[in-house]
Amino acid sequence: MQACLLGEFSSQIYHAIETDKNGKFIQNPDVLLKKIIQSIDLTLYKSKGKIGKIVAVGVDCMSSTLLAIDKNGKPLTPVYLYSDTRSFKQVEKIQKTFESSKLFDETGVTQHTSYIPSKILWIKKNLKDNISKFIDFSTYFYSEIFENFTYDSSFSIASWSGLLDRKKLVWHKELCSYLEINENNLPNLYSYNKKYIGLKKEYKNRWSELCDTPFFLAVGDGLSANIGSGATKSNRIGLTIGSTGAIRLLRPKSNKKILPGLWEYQFTKKYSLLGGSFSEGGNIISWAKDNLKLKNINDIDEILSNKKPGAHGISILPFFGGERSIGWNDKAKGVISGLTFSTQPEDIFQAMLESLAIRFSLVLDMIKQYSTKEFRIILSGGVFRRSKWFNQTLSDILTHTLEILEEPEETSRGTAILSIMGIKNNFDFSSFKYKNQSIINPSKKKIDVYSEVKDKHLNLYKKMNNIFYDL
Repeated sequence: MQACLLGEFSSQIYHAIETDKNGKFIQNPDVLLKKIIQSIDLTLYKSKGKIGKIVAVGVDCMSSTLLAIDKNGKPLTPVYLYSDTRSFKQVEKIQKTFESSKLFDETGVTQHTSYIPSKILWIKKNLKDNISKFIDFSTYFYSEIFENFTYDSSFSIASWSGLLDRKKLVWHKELCSYLEINENNLPNLYSYNKKYIGLKKEYKNRWSELCDTPFFLAVGDGLSANIGSGATKSNRIGLTIGSTGAIRLLRPKSNKKILPGLWEYQFTKKYSLLGGSFSEGGNIISWAKDNLKLKNINDIDEILSNKKPGAHGISILPFFGGERSIGWNDKAKGVISGLTFSTQPEDIFQAMLESLAIRFSLVLDMIKQYSTKEFRIILSGGVFRRSKWFNQTLSDILTHTLEILEEPEETSRGTAILSIMGIKNNFDFSSFKYKNQSIINPSKKKIDVYSEVKDKHLNLYKKMNNIFYDL
């Protein structure tokens, strides 16, 4: 089994995120549940009579998500997404209460609004109902379709919450005590390959093909992206840009300290995922489309192919959704410096994309210390397939060769690979083949230019954050 994409049977259903200027990013859990059920309906309908037995179901989920439920399992809140920043005051309280370096070492994350501890405090302050449990959306999904489901979650999803003790693989005792909750108020923890069979009667009738099919616990979508793109060894660094961005290294689990600015999420008892992430990615293009009024915004090459590196004189801090890696500053805002009367929308667009590449380079400077000397960078995500200019610019700024696999839907394939390994109970990635890749080498002429652009970016970053030491 090679986990190849069967695109003719796939389904994609639009779902909206509710936002506002105060930092709200939420979804309705029951609306989201219905859309997932509908997508399974569609896939089974399209594939009926055209495939053999379905041997397993794997799930990947956006991380992190959070909702509160009552004793009957009914939602008391919407689904709060990682991008909801309204709990920033609660982050400050946690940071003042705990010794930050110790908590970082134990949880593998810098406390931030993208993680759930501050959100739990915020919910408890604003919700007077009797909360039974705090769970992620994938756990809620399973509780709705399985009979006698006991609210279980994988180490992968749990570690993305910022509440897991990464060394002991249990909920962090002291942090839970501070939040005035205990393990009974949170999901039970297992490796993702725990099997679940026993759909509720409604779904047994609806999905007869899945009655005896094992479902595996959900994993973080970033983990699946690495696996699906072949970034599965200590010498392979995965770089993904979807609507947001991340750079990750799958490696043997270690309890050693990690550099501040990075995070480490657990996969199984033997493996972890080390990396950094950004609230920005392809959503920068959406912002530029709405605000810069550029024509043909989706054709980056047409707009920027003739532009010289950094010639616009603009430096940008692309923190449209606050800063995650490397500073994890909830209060950070986007900054554009260097505008003149001659600045054109194309200049701003170019500087935005260059700044995104620079943020990746800052994380790469740290994460490569955990890889091998001859490491490879493997790219995934739609932005890379859209623009030769951006691919080349990214390579120039990272000063490293990049590989783009000709493998569509890397995240879905990664989840399928995990399902196959779960069936076999064999965590060997070497048996999976990957399609040919295109190779992008950095331009020696541009490396020096972009080094100066990066220095200007860092100077602006340090000035805006009152930093007086080298990064």
